[in-house]
Amino acid sequence: MGFDTYCWAYHYLIHPYQHFQPLPVLARLAAEPGNMKLATSVLLLPLLNPVDVAEQVATLDHISEGPLILGLGLGYRPEECEAFGTKMSQRGARHTEALALMKRLWTEDEVTHHGKYFRVTNARPTAKPYQKPYPKIWLAGMSDPAIKRIGRDGDTLFIGPVQPKDMIRHQIELHHATLEENGHPIPEDMVIVREFFCAGSRDEAMEKARRGFERK
Repeated sequence: MGFDTYCWAYHYLIHPYQHFQPLPVLARLAAEPGNMKLATSVLLLPLLNPVDVAEQVATLDHISEGPLILGLGLGYRPEECEAFGTKMSQRGARHTEALALMKRLWTEDEVTHHGKYFRVTNARPTAKPYQKPYPKIWLAGMSDPAIKRIGRDGDTLFIGPVQPKDMIRHQIELHHATLEENGHPIPEDMVIVREFFCAGSRDEAMEKARRGFERK
């Protein structure tokens, strides 16, 4: 049909929407994408243990033999943080520490990390990704501090579904400026996700959209 990437969304406790988890779903789809990429959109890393995520992602990367893209984000729903015993105020710090540890687990033979949130000692990871050094990473960000953090680390910005056009333009410019300030090249990917509603007419689609946002 001409699509080049399939992204699977990710949330917990998202009633009334049906929402299966992305890693097992993408593992099932990995047998059939042809030349398509498969992406998570997005894993909420602050809720999760980075050792588990690193090994799950490495496993999926081997199953798919390379088309996997890892989309990550902080999340924005208090009920998800509550369910996983984390605090909304800790999301940024937990994400930064977790991602740094994951990259070490993917690239180093032995890892010792004694951080604020996670701890491993003389760990010898065996689940290394199929892609080297690891799958491409897209990082979601909506605020200026988040976008600057993504630019400082040299990662690809994953722009979310709710920003208006002027804000998107500002965020892209801020991301590129931060990349250049920190000596990173501008990534080849430009990632923007948009929500849309299908119906028999524009009025019906707008009504579906209104009901959807009221549920959120």
